Amino acid sequence: MFCKNCGQEMAEDAVFCPKCGTNQRIEPMKEKSRTTELVLGLLGGIFGFFGAFFAIGVGGLAGAFGASGASDVVGLGFAAVIFSIIGIVGAVSVKSKTHTAGWLMIVSAFGGLISISFAFLLPFILLLIGGIMALRK
Repeated sequence: MFCKNCGQEMAEDAVFCPKCGTNQRIEPMKEKSRTTELVLGLLGGIFGFFGAFFAIGVGGLAGAFGASGASDVVGLGFAAVIFSIIGIVGAVSVKSKTHTAGWLMIVSAFGGLISISFAFLLPFILLLIGGIMALRK
């Protein structure tokens, strides 16, 4: 049970809060819903897959025409797939391990942006916002 005014944890049958001195009924604090972070993380991961497969496709097409550096683009596209998976794992675990999930989403946002840059821009924004929201208490 928690005090309405100061948030001090109290015994279940307590009526008086020694911290703030209020004489009121103590009610349980509601747990914050993490649905927004979950949805942002999932959308970021899914759009990250689209961007990663786009980069893999462009790299494969460039390799078919003999462009130099095409294998690097394909490799970075596969790295973006891994970062998208990390972002989805962070989104799914946001309700149980909020702090860890927030950091997973932030790391996957920056990792995907570094690997395939512009193709990961929308997933970067979604994962970064979801990760920051998960880290806030």
